[in-house]
Formats: sequence, C-alpha cells, structure tokens
Amino acid sequence: DVQKFLTFMTFLGPPTRDFSDAISVLRGEPLFRQIGCAGCHVATTFVTPTPSPNGVPAGYRFNPYSDFLKHNMGSLGDMIGAAGDTVEATRFMRTAPLWGARFRNSYLHDGRAGNIDQAIRAHDGQAAAAAAAYRRLCAADQHNVTQFVRSL
Repeated sequence: DVQKFLTFMTFLGPPTRDFSDAISVLRGEPLFRQIGCAGCHVATTFVTPTPSPNGVPAGYRFNPYSDFLKHNMGSLGDMIGAAGDTVEATRFMRTAPLWGARFRNSYLHDGRAGNIDQAIRAHDGQAAAAAAAYRRLCAADQHNVTQFVRSL
C-alpha cells in the first residue's frame, strides 16, 4: 500500500487553474504582487528534470506559487524544532505552495484558518507587512486577492 501511495503521489499532476470568476482573478493577481504575497509565494515556473529520474514527464512546467524557502513566520510559526533550538528558530516555516487552494477546507499548517481570507490575515513575522497591506485593501480588492489565490 505504501508503494502504491508513493507511485500515486509521484505521478499526481498539478491542479488546473479555475477561472470561473475570471474578472476577480485578473484583478487580484496584480494586487497579490503589490501587497507583497509574491515575495514568498513566487510565480516562478519550475520544470521537471530531463531525463526524469523517477518516471514523471520530463520538461513538465508548473507553477506551485512557493519559493520553498524557510521564513520567520513570527506567531504563525509552528514552534517545532530540534532539541536545543531557540524559540526564534522554531518560528521558521517553509513556504506552502498555493496551488490547489480551492480544494482545501482548512488553511495554514495547523488548519486554524477556515478560508483564504483568514489565512492571509493570520500571516506574521516576515509576512506581517503583506498581511497588513491586505487588511488595508477595500473589501472588493480583498475578494479579488482571495479569488486569485483560489484560482491557483
């Protein structure tokens, strides 16, 4: 069963984009960048290696919307670390990919956010400025940002 699960996960393709609210998505994308979300949730296109070492299609291009780096998330951090780590060290977390956000029913590493809006508002540490900029947006623009994230 474990091997079957590994094979399934290895060959699972990225979710397709959802443009059912195309106007909001198109308006939300530049706001997403403007308020600072794209500093960590980057739109970088990743490409699978050629030749592929594990059988996935070689040269496949995808955008998970993550830099996959560790950032200090302040109070949002999970406080998990190795023996002897400082509290500061336990606040570092890897940027989660945003693709497929619409398929989730809870957000953040511990599921404390029930929707995308709550997840954005909960950001702290290095993402505190982006969360504050999001909160300063009008309600319509906040909706546009959340619809953009939802579309990924």
